[in-house]
Amino acid sequence: MAPDSLTTETLVAHTSDCTLTVKVTPTAEALHLHYQIRNTASRPLYLLNQLWENAWRDTTRNQLIFYALPNLANVEASSEAVTVSKKVVDVPPGLLVEARRIPLMTRVAPGAEYAETVVLPLPLQLNNMYQSGPLNVPAVPRPLYFELGYLPSEPAETAIREVATPEGSAFGTNAFPASEQAIITVGPFGQSFQVLADERPAPASSNGQWTPWG
Repeated sequence: MAPDSLTTETLVAHTSDCTLTVKVTPTAEALHLHYQIRNTASRPLYLLNQLWENAWRDTTRNQLIFYALPNLANVEASSEAVTVSKKVVDVPPGLLVEARRIPLMTRVAPGAEYAETVVLPLPLQLNNMYQSGPLNVPAVPRPLYFELGYLPSEPAETAIREVATPEGSAFGTNAFPASEQAIITVGPFGQSFQVLADERPAPASSNGQWTPWG
């Protein structure tokens, strides 16, 4: 189910570290969200943008491979908005996990840019790196925001791990709570999008302690 009018829209946001440009192009079946970030800081930025679904060990190389998916994004809804994001989220309440899931990172050098397109089916389904939302709930229209998480300061070399994905190498870091990341936000866009949302109040977040790489 698409929004009432299929209109391409572009919004821009700025922080002292970066400029984020986001273009949304809806079709009847999907939301195409293209974001481009430019590093305006004097140090590299580590984007928390490579969400992964699972990991397995390559026994021939004794290496852990992370299945990072370009179209995997967090989708969170409230009574006021729906937010698509690539960032750290805390463990959902009541969920017991062995490891806090931290997205893999993309390094963007000073003055450099990084761009990616995310395609999400409509209506949007609630999702994070731990679980997906229900399908048997009504679709409701909500204004759209996009958020991108990044590390506000370059982590120590000892906290960075180069990790493998099917598409090549990326960077991992030690576990940390969502509150310690920096977030740049774009929105709201002018049109609303349908989201499958259970609007009952959610309890407080749970916690996790470690990641598979340390």
